[in-house]
Amino acid sequence: MPVKIFNSTTNPKLGGKKGDGWVSTYFNRPISTRISKLSLKLYPRIKPIHFTVVTLSIGLLATMLTLTLNLIAAGILFQLASIIDGCDGEIARYKNMMSKKGDYLDSVVDRIIDSSVLTAFAYSLWKLGERIDFVLLWLGTFLTFSFLISYTSQNSRRLWGVDHHGTIERRDTRVLLVSLIMIMYPFFPKLAILTLISYTTILATFVGYRIFIVAFDKWP
Repeated sequence: MPVKIFNSTTNPKLGGKKGDGWVSTYFNRPISTRISKLSLKLYPRIKPIHFTVVTLSIGLLATMLTLTLNLIAAGILFQLASIIDGCDGEIARYKNMMSKKGDYLDSVVDRIIDSSVLTAFAYSLWKLGERIDFVLLWLGTFLTFSFLISYTSQNSRRLWGVDHHGTIERRDTRVLLVSLIMIMYPFFPKLAILTLISYTTILATFVGYRIFIVAFDKWP
């Protein structure tokens, strides 16, 4: 029996999901939906958890490559993990298998990959000659504000039903930019570090802005 391949006509939910950022919409989704379609053709019984496991495996491989200072390959795989990360949700929506457990596992896998790759990247920067105090300060700051971006988004939706309509601070953008910085570093280390510092500052600014609009009731 042929597999019905999804599109915006057969199931409008499957082109993406509400809350996708700019990178997900225009870069990740066009690739991930093709991967999902091909997977359904080749293996109709595929489940969302299969892609969750693949995403985690790619993320951990990116971590190992980063630890061995293969930053170009690691950066490519880090972004690939972000692309494949969309496939489990696409399959879940197509097969009507959406669940709280799936959302939970997807979120946990994202945090594992982000934390492990970023920590490995900090280690690689130190091994490549960057100062240990700078590396530790950057890692702590970046992880903290990345967590706060996710935390403020989730609680704004939970408490007020309001989403922060940002782009540059979303996870899809964070992963893409860090991946590009990893690829850039072997060729232009100073530019890569400057970009890293600048983007970390942007994240901190967005967190401060979100706290401000809640504290002073300045919702746009």
